[in-house]
Formats: sequence, structure tokens, C-alpha cells
Amino acid sequence: MKIIDNVLDKEYFLNFKKEMMSPNFPWFFNIHRVFEKDKDIQFTHTFYKDYAIHSAYWKQLYPVLLKLKAIAFVRIKANLNLRKDTYYKSSMHRDITCSENYKSAIFYINTNNGYTLFKDGKKVGCVENRLLIFDGNKEHCGVDCTDQEAKIVINIVFCD
Repeated sequence: MKIIDNVLDKEYFLNFKKEMMSPNFPWFFNIHRVFEKDKDIQFTHTFYKDYAIHSAYWKQLYPVLLKLKAIAFVRIKANLNLRKDTYYKSSMHRDITCSENYKSAIFYINTNNGYTLFKDGKKVGCVENRLLIFDGNKEHCGVDCTDQEAKIVINIVFCD
């Protein structure tokens, strides 16, 4: 597991964050988070999947993607989870299910008291402009925030 703080230049990051948190950023409603049995919703924005770019905002992510030194991307999507009154933990999962070796990364857009929790108990806090890189086969889940309007992260699945 690797954590890189202050991934992007401060001004560049703040402009990107402002854009993602604006009322004009296209978020899409999902009836569940990880599995159909989940009892909670989330909003997502797909940047890349099925070997194709799906977002006009792809170029803004480029400086983050360079830090990963990836040879191929599998999926890149943003997740927006609304504030809860108590901590809500999504289902433990791997980002994709396959036999190939891959990595996952989480780029945190806003600071809040939510976190990423791993099956082994390790926690990584949501600190804006932080990049978390880990073995894609490690089970993990997101824990929602209680102190901000929303928790926003970008999930990147890639091969290196």
C-alpha cells in the first residue's frame, strides 16, 4: 500500500475539485453501490471503461494518471456518497473480479471524516489531493462521512 499526499499542484487541484463539486458536473444515480443487495445509493461519473474514454473531463485527470505509471487502465470512475448521520460502511469488495494482477488507486477529492477500510483493519482517511495505491486483490470498502455534505473519490483500476 502506498499513500501520496499533495499529488497535484495546489492551484490545479483546487480548480479540479471546484469543477467536480459544481452543480454542473454530471453525476449519475446508482440504485446500489457495490452489489445489487446493497441498501444504499451512490452517484457516479465514469471517466473510462471498456477500453474507451467516457467523459469530457478525462483530460483533467491526466496528471494523476501519470503518477500511476500504468501500462493499461481497466476502469476509472468517481463516486459521490452523501453525508450520513452515522458512519455507513459499504460492502467489502475487490474493484474487479478477474485472475489477472492489477492495482487499484483512490484519489480523494475532498477532506472529510470518512475513510477507506481494508479487510485487515487498516484505514486510510479521506484527505483531499491524496492518492492511495494498493493491490487490487485486497478487499476494501468505503465508509461514508458524517461531517461534510458528501464524500467524493475517484477510483482507478489499472495494470502496471
